[in-house]
Amino acid sequence: MNKVDGSLTGNLQGPLVINTLTRNGEQVVLAEKRWSTRHPLVKVGAAEQRARAVPA
Repeated sequence: MNKVDGSLTGNLQGPLVINTLTRNGEQVVLAEKRWSTRHPLVKVGAAEQRARAVPA
């Protein structure tokens, strides 16, 4: 994840795929250009507000 222009972004063109049973993982690079390497996931301000709202 990266922070770009007030948003957290994720690489959806090369996601990490993890098998939780075997604990093996690898990065899968997708040839289809449908997804970007900096796909916006969440606004930073919204994430901070939700984090503060969760009781400790």
